[in-house]
Amino acid sequence: MKKIILFAVGGLLLFSGCAKKPDAENSQKTPNLSEKIENLRAQKAAEKKEKTVGISLENAKIKNGKLSFEIWLDNPDGKKIAAVRSFLTFNPKVFSGDEISVPPNSPFHIAAPDENTFDQKNGLVKIGLAAKIPNNQKTILLARVQMTRLLPVFSTIDFYDFGKHTAALEPQKNGVFKNVLKIPKTPALVISPQK
Repeated sequence: MKKIILFAVGGLLLFSGCAKKPDAENSQKTPNLSEKIENLRAQKAAEKKEKTVGISLENAKIKNGKLSFEIWLDNPDGKKIAAVRSFLTFNPKVFSGDEISVPPNSPFHIAAPDENTFDQKNGLVKIGLAAKIPNNQKTILLARVQMTRLLPVFSTIDFYDFGKHTAALEPQKNGVFKNVLKIPKTPALVISPQK
């Protein structure tokens, strides 16, 4: 009797449309965990291949209690970069921000509001620059930074919030921008204690 009832209920479901037969649309199998992981790896590899622009702190010097360094963009593939944002973190008990200067011949000379300044309270160097026309130079000096050393102790300066506050933006055909900056080395700059 139970078999007849189960068979009857199954038949009703099949004919009522509740239990659909597999068709081409519904027969696509759901990826299992290993397939999902492999898809994510392939996606990350593709993103890594697209992110070829590097950013670094170079030519660091300490003289008479002043730290100076340059922020350079390395664009080996000649991607057309429209804007660059580079926030740096520092210890505000060890350094005080003095000056951020953008070279006069830089293609990135349009400053973002409230950027190209120091946030001494939070220990941030805030640089945000754009170009009138996207630029594809291979190497670009973005800015020179000067700070006063308050304490002669070990300290670091590093890029802040990669992807949001540290990025190089390339315009896409659909009108959006893509971050093509690869993850910078960390720490970006190590400052040894003075003797």
